[in-house]
Amino acid sequence: MTVTAGWVFRRVLLYVGLAFAGLAIIALLVFIGAATGKSDSIQAWLLPTLWTGGLCFVALKVFRADWRRPMFWLVLTLLVAAQILALRPIVRHFPHLHSATYMLAILAEGPVWAVLIEGVLALTYGSKEHRRHTPKAPAHGIC
Repeated sequence: MTVTAGWVFRRVLLYVGLAFAGLAIIALLVFIGAATGKSDSIQAWLLPTLWTGGLCFVALKVFRADWRRPMFWLVLTLLVAAQILALRPIVRHFPHLHSATYMLAILAEGPVWAVLIEGVLALTYGSKEHRRHTPKAPAHGIC
């Protein structure tokens, strides 16, 4: 891949656009919380949401070679659903947890996600070395 000025410019625009989109979402949440008077519940859900998004980002980055495999997306979806179901009672009972708590949980939960994803993919498609040489699902369609 050759790096040109156009490529760098498009990449910078992408990152600036993503930053503004994130700020817009946070501003919208703050505005909704102020308008409804429920800013505590929105603040309580903000860190767990970022936490789950961070775990998904890392999983997507680590398992990029498996994006075309339908089982990867199924496992990731199930992990996110389990995460949300597990976080709901925690956030309801402890709405003012310190952000360091979530950071410690990421350090513990990240490897668990990696082991679960790798284990299911290994059971379904074979070892990582074997998966590199086997055909993936077609690039078109749902997956």
